[in-house]
Amino acid sequence: AVLDSPRYFRLLVRLEHFAEAPPRRRPPQAAAQERLAIAGRRALERVSAKVLKLGRRLDASDEVPAPKDLHRLRIHAKRLRYLLEFLRQLTGKPGRRFVKRLVRLQDLLGAHQDAIVATDFVRRYAETIDPTSTPQVSRAVDALLDHEARLAEQARAAFHRSWQSFTQKRTLADLREIQQRLRKQRDGRPAKGKNR
Repeated sequence: AVLDSPRYFRLLVRLEHFAEAPPRRRPPQAAAQERLAIAGRRALERVSAKVLKLGRRLDASDEVPAPKDLHRLRIHAKRLRYLLEFLRQLTGKPGRRFVKRLVRLQDLLGAHQDAIVATDFVRRYAETIDPTSTPQVSRAVDALLDHEARLAEQARAAFHRSWQSFTQKRTLADLREIQQRLRKQRDGRPAKGKNR
């Protein structure tokens, strides 16, 4: 409904006019980067803190993480990745390295969530099977259910190793470097070095 609204259409028209406008009508590059760095740094601090806090809590537990907790971590990690990809011109090489490591963690969390969703889907489907149907159908559904449940369990069991890999010293140093680069942009000083 929102995408069909007049308000959304007006936004698209304004964005098109902005994109086609001559450079003199656009805000100066430095001022735009400064505003982007300020907002980006605040968002990065908030989102990365959520990812690290939740991940550390799950990793500190001796138990295998619950599916809902891994899903919540996946959502926060996805937000962090999208934010960093949006800010990639300002974060340079440390940002690219951080995203690369974040993708590995997201892949595990995504595989877990896919298996959970598939298991739920197959379970609901199994409830609709006619009890008088052939035994092959029931065996096939049971085999698929076992397979998806095993995939989810393997992903949950691999979480601790994956989290440790993600939070290695280099990753956390890259996060600090990203924040420093955004702080320098905020102060009107472009980030120095060949890693831009």
